[in-house]
Amino acid sequence: METNKNTLDFIERCENRLSLLNNKLQDTYKSLQDVQEASTKIKTTLMQQASQLKETICKIVDQNMENLHENVDITKQRDEEYLKDLDENLLKDIEKLKHMMEEAQSLRCTNPTVLETMNQALTDLGRGVPELPVVSLSFSTKFDELALSQINEKIKDVLQLSMTGAVQVVECLERPGSIIIKWDEQQSCDSESVTTDASVFTEYILQASKGKPSDEEPMLFNTIYEGEDMQYTMNFAEPNEFYSFRVCHYYTNSSGVGVVGAWSMTKQAVTTLTPHVWRCEDCVTESGLQLYQLSNKARTATKVFPESSRILRSKSSSYTLGQTLTFWIEETGESSIKDGIGFIALDQQAYKQLTLLPNAAVLNTQGAIFVNGLQMVTKLPALKKNSIIIFHVSKEKSGKLRVTISIDNKEVTFDWTVSSTNEINDKLFFASGFEHTGWQVSVG
Repeated sequence: METNKNTLDFIERCENRLSLLNNKLQDTYKSLQDVQEASTKIKTTLMQQASQLKETICKIVDQNMENLHENVDITKQRDEEYLKDLDENLLKDIEKLKHMMEEAQSLRCTNPTVLETMNQALTDLGRGVPELPVVSLSFSTKFDELALSQINEKIKDVLQLSMTGAVQVVECLERPGSIIIKWDEQQSCDSESVTTDASVFTEYILQASKGKPSDEEPMLFNTIYEGEDMQYTMNFAEPNEFYSFRVCHYYTNSSGVGVVGAWSMTKQAVTTLTPHVWRCEDCVTESGLQLYQLSNKARTATKVFPESSRILRSKSSSYTLGQTLTFWIEETGESSIKDGIGFIALDQQAYKQLTLLPNAAVLNTQGAIFVNGLQMVTKLPALKKNSIIIFHVSKEKSGKLRVTISIDNKEVTFDWTVSSTNEINDKLFFASGFEHTGWQVSVG
């Protein structure tokens, strides 16, 4: 019956994975269609903006040409009026001069006084209109190549593409009872004309939606993270449940106004891994006496009755070799050499003392390390409130398990040999045991 149940569970996980891949395939088809529509739309918008830009530039150039022509015409009119006045005055002086010559010939005057008067009149001829420069003859044109280059740069600034939705979810990693979501900035191409908004970046907003996507009902997204990090661990993910994620920028523009950028494409994930939780059956004795109380969706265990160090095991072998497992000591009680936290290789009968258990690697509350029931010489700091213990186990080529335990910046690595009569499939149970009340430990 157990084998049949495991097979059915495996088939269910396969079906969920197949459904996830099919949904991703449909999302890919839809994204391809969206890309084609978006490129057509942006090209149309660019053509409209370019036409507006050309119209504006031509209007400015035409207006400038009109002003220049007007200045030339005004100067020309002024020069023509001056030259006509000068011509008219010169003709009058020529007539006066001819008249004076005729008068002098007819009178043949030798009177010095009369001759002096006529000489003065001769000197005054030609002084009626001052000679001014003719501006129209000094006009020239100037075509500023530097200004043209600056205009060209300004036009590039006016018309460009802006990647307002450049951030995308790039990876969703499954963990027991959780999903790690990672995102990154995406570069569309190497062209310098495609730039991001010149704003002051503040943070990212990550949203999640639970359940399989449906064409009938829109996805309901809730914000699960805001901050500057580019990854987030969503805890308490339910096994075999679909989740959809999207991310965007939240930034402050040059005017000091907060702006939410475009949302990324939606990325889906499903975790088929069993969450790290404590076993409810180990919390109560055969007589019904409750020794441990579970909370935080069975991730936190609290010793509530001063029974001897009865072992509290994980619900299943949820730890996978090669990963890390973290324990948080949230509260402490009286310490005992019998108490500890660690791994057991098999779902063996719950012994009363974890540190003496075979096929187990345990760190007791006083910092001593026990391997298969034997105490090692190496020690770590004793457990205290808010201590964080990190375990990492990997398999060596020899078949031994390499165990690393870290606490308070101290680390110990040792080899753990599991009994040859017992085989493990890269999975371990975690366990703890406390003799006195008050101890509270969470696993994640």
